[in-house]
Amino acid sequence: MAQLSAYQVKARALLRMVTQKDETLSEEKVLELVKAVLSSSLSSKRELAREIGRQAEQVLNNQRAIITSAAPLSKDVQDQVLKALQKQHQQLRSAEWRVDPQLLGGFTIQVGDTWYDTSIAHDLFTIREQLSQ
Repeated sequence: MAQLSAYQVKARALLRMVTQKDETLSEEKVLELVKAVLSSSLSSKRELAREIGRQAEQVLNNQRAIITSAAPLSKDVQDQVLKALQKQHQQLRSAEWRVDPQLLGGFTIQVGDTWYDTSIAHDLFTIREQLSQ
């Protein structure tokens, strides 16, 4: 296991300080975080701020899904997809809905670093790869 730098350790501690139980960020606590960074004794406050930003982005990315479908989805279908995703990703708070006709059918979902691809375009690509072997 890789050893964490002083910046990573401090960033994690500060980020935990501003993250609420439901993994959302509190505006009031973010102000406390900024004050803590400014009063930090670490030599490079810029490096610490970058690390905090990187870790905060990971937290926020895990709270939002990007769902792309071949055609627009009805509100009912969107609600069903979001509800199913929230069972797998309890921290998920919102979704961004996109349309890409090149998918041909089905959809793709991104939550943080996790990807789901049920598109026909992906299926055709997989079949093509198998046939070329």
